[in-house]
Amino acid sequence: MIKKILIILMIIFLLFSSLISPVTSIKIRDTSISEIKEPDYNKAPSSTLDDATVYVKVTHIHALEPVDTFDEADFYLKIEINGMGQQTSPKPLTKNNDDIYFGQDYNWFASQEIYGDEKIIDITIQLWDRDKEWYDGNDDRLDISPFKNDCTVNVEYDLRTDKWDGDDRGTGYSCGNNGESWDKCEIWFEIWHEGGGDNDNELTVEIEGPGKGKINHEIQFAATVTGGKPPYKRWHWVIEKDRKTIATFFEQNPKYTFSEEGKYILFVSVRDQNDDYADDLATIEITKENNDHKKSYAVIVAGGTGNSRILDWFGAVNLDDAFENDAKHAYSTFKKLGYTDDQIYWLSGAKKIGNADAKTTKTNVKNAINWLKEKSTRETNCFIFISDHGSDMPGYPICVFPGRPYNIWEMIFAWELDSWLDQVDYHTCTLVIEACYSGGFIKYCSEKNRIIMTATDSKTPAYTGDEGAFVEPFFNELEKGSSYGEAWMAADNYVDRSPDDQNPQIDDNGDRVGHGTSAVDILPVGGDGYLALSTYP
Repeated sequence: MIKKILIILMIIFLLFSSLISPVTSIKIRDTSISEIKEPDYNKAPSSTLDDATVYVKVTHIHALEPVDTFDEADFYLKIEINGMGQQTSPKPLTKNNDDIYFGQDYNWFASQEIYGDEKIIDITIQLWDRDKEWYDGNDDRLDISPFKNDCTVNVEYDLRTDKWDGDDRGTGYSCGNNGESWDKCEIWFEIWHEGGGDNDNELTVEIEGPGKGKINHEIQFAATVTGGKPPYKRWHWVIEKDRKTIATFFEQNPKYTFSEEGKYILFVSVRDQNDDYADDLATIEITKENNDHKKSYAVIVAGGTGNSRILDWFGAVNLDDAFENDAKHAYSTFKKLGYTDDQIYWLSGAKKIGNADAKTTKTNVKNAINWLKEKSTRETNCFIFISDHGSDMPGYPICVFPGRPYNIWEMIFAWELDSWLDQVDYHTCTLVIEACYSGGFIKYCSEKNRIIMTATDSKTPAYTGDEGAFVEPFFNELEKGSSYGEAWMAADNYVDRSPDDQNPQIDDNGDRVGHGTSAVDILPVGGDGYLALSTYP
């Protein structure tokens, strides 16, 4: 009886439950592996970017063959950014003058505002030569594409990563490859943007250089990484030539010695603690060592006041003998390196001695620069060395009048020397000044392809004995066959280990800002040193 009652109660309970809570069925799907999709790593972030402005700057153009037969070459550019075209003004060049650098002649910029959610920006670059009407009046496209049957450089720029890829493989360098179809040229360019909701903490890595080097000389590469979550890990470098891997490294700043000349591609990648990834590409040009120095010239100047009986130059003791010894050491170094007297202009101080060209006066210093102007071309490496008294007066004058004592109006100001050097064509010009407050010359004389090295900064004196403290180790290092950058480091190492407050400086990127700390410095430092490390006497 009880069992029947329980069964009846259970039936009533189940009927009541079905009325207030219907049963929900669950279907389990059998998913095959082929249906599982990997994440789309190229998918844009869901956040919307703000409006941005994209910039394209052409930094260097080089014609690999004559562009015009009967006329001057008149380069100009057509640049499209996101479908919007811009054209630069023509820059005339002589027939044999086939290089043009940004900042040296024309500032070749193009920019375009980008609105809305666009993230991948199409960019095209064309190089043209304008022909005069008396010839045929038809402008010629020049070949800067690495691909057959094309002249144009095509790239895609990513606003989210501030990187691009395309015909140049993201390197900022492209070279024509079309045989006889069009005249071949090389082009170097940069792309960046402002605005666009950048992520300030994004992991980025940048190859700092150097961009040039010599065969059979060890070269150290450098890369800086910012953002992300440090410490950084898994560094990976690859050196390529003609799409073949030459060497690989797994450290931040590797060293390598090239045995063949040519253009190489550098690739670096790195990861952070979140395993986020960043990479960068750059190029380096390796050339043969100029052992015969046939395209190199040196100007050597022993400064001073020409009177040893008084305290002069605003209270400084006379150091003419020390300045003359510095100049003798410089002359001896370049002779040991294989320079002939026809390649050296030596001003020896108060009087003409030995193989010197003249005594030192302001007029003769200007004559020496004019001599350099007549000798030098855009393939020439020039070197200028001045050892002298310096001052922190406005313009940072040096007193180059030992050959005409007391003629203080013959001082040379930094801006004067800069105006003289602006008249000289060269591939590189290295200016080394051993003088108090000589760092003041940097902001006046800094230019593209100029290497400026000073014995101290603009606020401290330089010290000397029989020779300047900076000079002796500098020229001793050059005599070993080292680069100007290596010689600067040797001198800086010697000076910074002394108790004096002398602080050597270097500027070789043309930004008018010198770098060099009170401690021993290893180049590059503060963006300076790449050109110096790859430039030899």
